[in-house]
Formats: sequence, C-alpha cells, structure tokens
Amino acid sequence: MRDIPPLFVLRHGQTEWNVAGRLQSRLDSSLTSKGRTQAAQQGNILARILPQDAVALCSPQGRARETAQIALSGLALEITFDQRLMEVDLGRWQGQYLSDLAHRIDMTPPLLWNFTAPQGERLDDVIARTQAVLDTLTRPTVIVTHGVTSRVLMGLALNWPEERWADFSDAQGVVHVLEHGDCKTFTE
Repeated sequence: MRDIPPLFVLRHGQTEWNVAGRLQSRLDSSLTSKGRTQAAQQGNILARILPQDAVALCSPQGRARETAQIALSGLALEITFDQRLMEVDLGRWQGQYLSDLAHRIDMTPPLLWNFTAPQGERLDDVIARTQAVLDTLTRPTVIVTHGVTSRVLMGLALNWPEERWADFSDAQGVVHVLEHGDCKTFTE
C-alpha cells in the first residue's frame, strides 16, 4: 500500500433522519439547525489546521454537499463531487427506522452488518470504490462523506483490519485527521 497524503475526513452534519433514527443510505434528508452548526464547527477546525495546498472531495449527496458548502466556505477550496464517496447502498433497508431493523437482524459485528442488506451494496464494493479514491490522492485532501463510508475509507487509509473499522467515531461536527499512520480527531 502506498503512502497517502494527509486526510481531513468530515462526516456530514446531523440530519432530520439522524434525529428520527432512520437509515438514509442513498436517500437524503435535510441538515438540521444543529447539523449546520456542526458543519460550521468543522470549518473553524479546518481554518486552523488545513495546509495551503489542500484539495476537497465530497459525496454528491445533499447532506454532504450542504455540509461541504458550509464547512469549506471561506477556505478557497474548490469542491470536487465524487460518486465513490456516497454512503453505502442499504438496498431495501434504506428509509427504515434503525430500531425496527434491529429487532429483525443481527447487528454484529458492529458496522459490518451494513453490508448485508437485501439488494444492498456489499463490503467488497465499498472497499473497491473508497480504495480507488485513496489511490488517486496526491495532496492533502478534505473528504466530506458519510458515517459508514468514512469509517471504511479511514480503515483502508490506516490499513486496519475490518473488525476495527467500527472503532472510528462517526461523530458529526468533528474533523478526523489521518497522517503518518495515525488518526487524530479534532473538536472545536
């Protein structure tokens, strides 16, 4: 595995469906007021730590787009939207309430259950698309994406085993910085 440049990984801000406990997957819901505040917090963090030569990649999904627009405003970064950073496709599970689904399926091991949805995307597919993103990076990069996708991307970037990917926080309003084989989480 080749060395990758520093990564600044952001999960989108809180959405209406996050509050309701619904699985968004490839569907979308709007950022809440708190979600917009979280995106602004991420922007404040980036303003302090982001190197001058950084670039920005973002999932094209609405919640990630809005987060990127808020977090990156004033940072003079052009945002490139990349389909490979979309959230895992949960097939027939998207739109369902997590509490209802938890009664019907085994959610162990953590995180990896997301790749078992009927008509959904499999782990190998998400690995392939996120690894393809990592393989193209040549400069410090801000990546605005989603909870599951971000943890797969960070696990690959740090060469962690799949069982540990759930150890990464999927907190909103923070910036995960991956550099020199380490991950540090910055909060405001």
